[in-house]
Amino acid sequence: MTSSIRHSIAALLTVALCACGGNDNIEHYTTRANEMLAQNPGKAVTLTIPAGEYKLSKAICFENISHLTIEGAPGAATILSGEADITHWTNDPERQGVLMADLADMADLGEVAQRTNRIDLYCDGQRQQLARWPNQGFTTAGRALGATDVGDTWIHVHGTREGVFEYTDERIAQWSNEPDAYLHGYWYWDWAEERQHLEKVDATSKTITLAKPYHHYGYRDGLRYYGLNLLCELDEAGEYYIDREAKKIYWKPSDTYQKGRSRTTLSVFGEPAAITLSHCHHVTLRNLTIKGVRNKGIVVIGGANVTIENCRLSSMGDNAITLDHGLGHRVAGCRLTELGCGGIVACGGNRTTLEPSGFVVSDNVIDNFSLYKRTYEPAIHFQGVGIDIVHNRFQHSSSSAMRLEGNDINVEYNQCFDVVCESDDQGGIDTYFDYSYRRLNISHNHWRNIVGGMFAGAAGVRFDDIISGHTVAGNIFENCGGGHFGAVQINGGKDITIEGNVFYGCQAAGSCNVWNDTTWDEKYNRPDHLKKLEAVNCFSDIYLSKYPELREEPASARSRNYLTRNLVVNFKKLIMNGEKGFISTDNTLIQQSDKPLQHYLQPEVLKQYGIPAIPFDQIGPRPHHTVTPL
Repeated sequence: MTSSIRHSIAALLTVALCACGGNDNIEHYTTRANEMLAQNPGKAVTLTIPAGEYKLSKAICFENISHLTIEGAPGAATILSGEADITHWTNDPERQGVLMADLADMADLGEVAQRTNRIDLYCDGQRQQLARWPNQGFTTAGRALGATDVGDTWIHVHGTREGVFEYTDERIAQWSNEPDAYLHGYWYWDWAEERQHLEKVDATSKTITLAKPYHHYGYRDGLRYYGLNLLCELDEAGEYYIDREAKKIYWKPSDTYQKGRSRTTLSVFGEPAAITLSHCHHVTLRNLTIKGVRNKGIVVIGGANVTIENCRLSSMGDNAITLDHGLGHRVAGCRLTELGCGGIVACGGNRTTLEPSGFVVSDNVIDNFSLYKRTYEPAIHFQGVGIDIVHNRFQHSSSSAMRLEGNDINVEYNQCFDVVCESDDQGGIDTYFDYSYRRLNISHNHWRNIVGGMFAGAAGVRFDDIISGHTVAGNIFENCGGGHFGAVQINGGKDITIEGNVFYGCQAAGSCNVWNDTTWDEKYNRPDHLKKLEAVNCFSDIYLSKYPELREEPASARSRNYLTRNLVVNFKKLIMNGEKGFISTDNTLIQQSDKPLQHYLQPEVLKQYGIPAIPFDQIGPRPHHTVTPL
């Protein structure tokens, strides 16, 4: 059959519905789509929604449908909004430079500091800040004063189980009059933060008491935190406070705010997700903007071949997109930004049979994520088997850009910039504590400005606790590695190959925590780890045939990793610590150079050093695949 005949048949099987303008109720269009599917069984239906802003009054849900495309009008903005405008600002008579508005008409003012149903204020699409102190960064506690000692830990810092500790700044005494104050802190470990309700401030003893439940790791001397939801601290442009009892909002706008021209909105749509697709097949969402929802944006449950392309999701309270199992789903060319939690959360494939999910995440820009939950809410969180993460840009986050847990994962041609800016003991990619995870291929990516870490450090790529059997090849690491970490950091794992990369301006190419026999045995044989291995039948014929290295005794050749044929320029050390964790061969070291990175990426220069060409111009989102910013 010729190509032209195939195209003609496809056209005959498609019913296009171009919805008429003038109706701002999105339910009208989704109802029409269901009608068209019912009227045209077996045919593909395309619903084109005209440009405009449509208010979300209830969730859009499709279940057990197939061959439907819902698209916004090409070349214009079709916006599904969960926001309500605030237009009636007046000057606050008690506070200079502060505006106030009545929210009496708003039935649900949401939560202050919970993950779900949290209300946020935006000005011209920019998230505003709940009134806090310090306005930037953190203040430091004195001693932890709880009754129960945490016990000794590897950082050897005193801590207690109860949330009682000294404060060190006199201004905190005024927080005792705040009715609904919270503290956001890294309470013991600098990779585990949480918002907790403030119960009491004692100005006499200069102590803070937090409300139960206490943080499960406890509280240490000198912890870092800031106060939140404090009307008395409404002193910085962009800060706001909602008096839930009086139903009023107070806001200190920036100098760029223009009355009558700037748009201020509150997220009011509080259902679990804006769009849910349950057990759908061959469904496409295209050219849509979703913004201003308190919880999730798009949730896909099961099904097959669901595509989300050229969409923009912004001002989300929770994760932007969730792929909850299914096969062959694709997220492509989307812009995900201003996210309270993560970007794309995906779970798919079968880790016992190693059947892949077939998921593809390509050509997306995901930035300014993890704004509310500051750790473990990456741009991509994948659990399962078989995903391609290619040609994306991940940028601006307090913690990791990717958390990858599973097998046969391909990470290629991505840009990962300016992450791990606040937390500790993390990497641009982070994967943790499961010996059965295999074949994470990390190749031809550009990692830049990943140098955070409060105590342990930050890395471009981190393999944490016993992670083994992966490849890092043909990448560019630019200004990566902080604290005790090199650009690639390995904690106890083995059989990781780091080959053909360019490390430029990094304090070290690699670092490794080399475990002795006792540490390896303790970690590997922990009941929770053995349970993970048993759950997927890690030493079955399926695993052994695909990953023959598993036939070797796990404890043999501990920390045997390969650092081979890399170019390392402007560095302090090749290996920051754990030299015994690497077999290092044929690396080219240029400790000081005034030549720019671009010089060393030229194919002829790389060839001179025995390194295959790195396709730098192909790294990142491809322009013709990426949504046009609105």
